[in-house]
Amino acid sequence: MLLLIIRLGGNMTDTLLLYAIKFYWFMLAVLVGVIYWYIDHWLVDQIFNTNNSESIQSWQQANSNYHFFSVFISSVIMAPVFEELFFRGLIFRSLLKQFNCIFATIVSALLFALIHWSWPEFFSLFLVGLIYAVLAYKSNSVMTPLIAHLVHNLMTYFYYIQ
Repeated sequence: MLLLIIRLGGNMTDTLLLYAIKFYWFMLAVLVGVIYWYIDHWLVDQIFNTNNSESIQSWQQANSNYHFFSVFISSVIMAPVFEELFFRGLIFRSLLKQFNCIFATIVSALLFALIHWSWPEFFSLFLVGLIYAVLAYKSNSVMTPLIAHLVHNLMTYFYYIQ
């Protein structure tokens, strides 16, 4: 990623939209993360008729060999940080330099959904990719979608570890 930043201009703060945000953007990001978490779970349950207890049990078995703290660090902190820096910082920002906002938003959201490679949740991932790109664009910072993403993943983590 650092090589791409250097290739695209070199200034990490400008390239990745690493700017501080105002308090109201922070609060909006938290609100978006919470609301989206509920919508996401409702959509997946309604459309795909998932069994929550089976889903929780499957996740717990898949992560049983890992210490809960390492799963927390990787899924709640590292994944959102990397994904937001890459998709909303690097990809979205680079596309904005050459294309209009709508194209940049759609392409970055599509790539975000595709990288997760989860067919049942593709629509939900694409939708949140659109939301995160709009947050980055409107706030002019990757910190806003990063906070929303962290909140969403945090809620998901606590939902699954019950």
